[in-house]
Amino acid sequence: MQYILLLSLITIIIGVLGYFIYKKTHSIAIIVGFLLIYYWTFNGAWLFVMDALSGFKGKDFGFTYYIIEKKMFPLHLDDNYFLAIIYYGIFFISMQLTMLFMFRKKETFPTNKKLPISIITTHLLLISFIAIVLSYLCVHQKFMDAYYTKTSLYYMIRCTPNKFGTLHMLFNLISVFSAYLSLVIYFSAKNVRYFYSKQTSVIYGIMIFLNILVVSLFFIIIGNKHDLMFAGIFCFLFYFSNNVKVEWKKIALIVGIIIFPLMLTDFVRGLPILNYSNMPHEEMEIYTNRKVPTYMNVLLNNEMFYGHFSMYGTLSKHVAINHGKSVLNLAESFIPKMIMPNRDEDVYTYYVNAVKAEPGQGYTIHHATGWYINFGILGLFIGGVFLGFIWSFIFRMNVRLYRIRNKFLLIAFSLAPSLFIAFIPTLIRNGFEAYKPLIVEALLMPAIVVLLAHFDVIAFLKTKFSKK
Repeated sequence: MQYILLLSLITIIIGVLGYFIYKKTHSIAIIVGFLLIYYWTFNGAWLFVMDALSGFKGKDFGFTYYIIEKKMFPLHLDDNYFLAIIYYGIFFISMQLTMLFMFRKKETFPTNKKLPISIITTHLLLISFIAIVLSYLCVHQKFMDAYYTKTSLYYMIRCTPNKFGTLHMLFNLISVFSAYLSLVIYFSAKNVRYFYSKQTSVIYGIMIFLNILVVSLFFIIIGNKHDLMFAGIFCFLFYFSNNVKVEWKKIALIVGIIIFPLMLTDFVRGLPILNYSNMPHEEMEIYTNRKVPTYMNVLLNNEMFYGHFSMYGTLSKHVAINHGKSVLNLAESFIPKMIMPNRDEDVYTYYVNAVKAEPGQGYTIHHATGWYINFGILGLFIGGVFLGFIWSFIFRMNVRLYRIRNKFLLIAFSLAPSLFIAFIPTLIRNGFEAYKPLIVEALLMPAIVVLLAHFDVIAFLKTKFSKK
């Protein structure tokens, strides 16, 4: 009972702080961000506590997190688990208090005269198509290897060495972001805040939907749910952000386009030839004997449990504090591997080795756990304050766009609030080192794509030739 009371108390505090932050910002997007963090932090806690108190009858409802006990560490409702919940609460509440302090009451600022910015839809579609082709070429050999060895394609791409792996992930992000942004801009009305396109005829709508179909099918085949989720959340939030008035029919269509491939990805991952051909017998039984529809994976997926239990594993296994090694790893990550091939291990690797997790599988570490492993209890406060500061800074820059004159920065901070929230599921399931992909992949790369889509090459060439 004390676990339920503790979770209820933390939830109430988070809800009250969220309400006061909303009163200051009137931003639904920030509340969505809080819900995403809460899901990846405390949803697993509620489910585990209820399951444990019921005598672990969750198997009848489709729970499969029990495999964690075989691969990582035993799970118990004990003092360490109680402490883990408190630590997560400290992190979350520290973040909210920072945001509450940094946000002022909603202010009205003049609009930037450079807004809205014209985007060429065909450029976005071309970028998306080229990126998806390059992404496939990066993993073409993995397709062949998976076919001939009858091994999981998802496992082959995610867990086997590939010198083009980083490029593959980058092209994936570019392709799905460009595809979904083209949809948002096409659905946007004439009265927009940030971006619009003059290419609004039906033929462009058909091209956009076909491109999204191709991109989604590729992501479904390779089992890439993370980038689909990132682009989907961004697409949903940015539609509200970009439009002064929204149309609920379009929102319903956007939600359908986002959810369907996510659900289908879980289904395809569940096909034996694509994912479980080489899975151990006991793990195969867990997945094949599930009594719930596959779409429930969105709510009951093990990644949520792996991340949530990372704090408990750190405490129960007495993982030693590594005194800020993640800071070194983050700094070293900006140096090319050909210059610095040997780097300090990241906090995820440190954690997995420390709890003696079974090798050969990917796990997840919660962001708060990463801060705790680096700096102890003080790290929970530092991590929460740091995350709250970054989030608040991005939001405040967005509402002060009138000050920005550089077009690239104008594009970047127009996109940034939606991109940041869309990246939260990735950020919260990684350590301190995740701030590099946040900056480079989630914020800078999309801004570069939009800048390229804005640049009218034909008009530029005509101007050049006319001058001659």
